Amino acid sequence: MQQTEKYKLNLIEPSDPFLPDGLNENTQKIEDALTAHENTVEQRLTVLEGHKVALGSYTGTCRDTTEAEQTKEQFVYLGFRPRVGVFWLPNTYVPLFEFLRDPNEHRYIRVSDDGFYVRASMNSISYVVTYLIFS
Repeated sequence: MQQTEKYKLNLIEPSDPFLPDGLNENTQKIEDALTAHENTVEQRLTVLEGHKVALGSYTGTCRDTTEAEQTKEQFVYLGFRPRVGVFWLPNTYVPLFEFLRDPNEHRYIRVSDDGFYVRASMNSISYVVTYLIFS
């Protein structure tokens, strides 16, 4: 009885006596390989499900540049705590890339457990800001 080169499955030749042993060996090899693959996929899915991504946009609500108005915040709900964000502001060609770790670290963005707040130039009236956020 010969075997396949890559997976070493038994090849039954016309001159071989028909015995279930070769077929049973093939079946067991396939079963073992599928089980190993299934376990790998499960592990990858578990890791992947731990990360979240949100793509969306919001429209700014800050009316003018007075200090009182600039400190007003708008909340953007994500359903998870953001860690990294990319923001595309109107009339700009380069996106703003931010690590969103410390809620006091950013002048224009403040994170919460289920989204983020924007203020000042990130919240200018009628500006539509597009974001891509990762947990």
